[in-house]
Amino acid sequence: SESVLARHAGRHRLNDAWGRTFVLWCMASIKESFDRVLKPLSTPALQMLHAEIRRLLLEEDEQGDQAGARYGVRKFPDFKMQADAIERILGNRNEPFDPLPW
Repeated sequence: SESVLARHAGRHRLNDAWGRTFVLWCMASIKESFDRVLKPLSTPALQMLHAEIRRLLLEEDEQGDQAGARYGVRKFPDFKMQADAIERILGNRNEPFDPLPW
């Protein structure tokens, strides 16, 4: 499967070293931002957000290509990055959760 970096590099023609470095920096900054924004949220709020991402992911999977990806849960990397941050935080709080089926 193609990595997020490879998709971005191909889409934006960022094939030089600077371009790849910039994309990596952006993705790391976004990941840190999700961690910083989500960490203060209550456990029930994180569980609700996680459940909603799961619901949208499964809904899009069931629809397949019929209606297209309405929300783009698999298309846009920020959904996975947000879910990963939620799972990290829940794990650090020793809260049970089912990892999303990416």
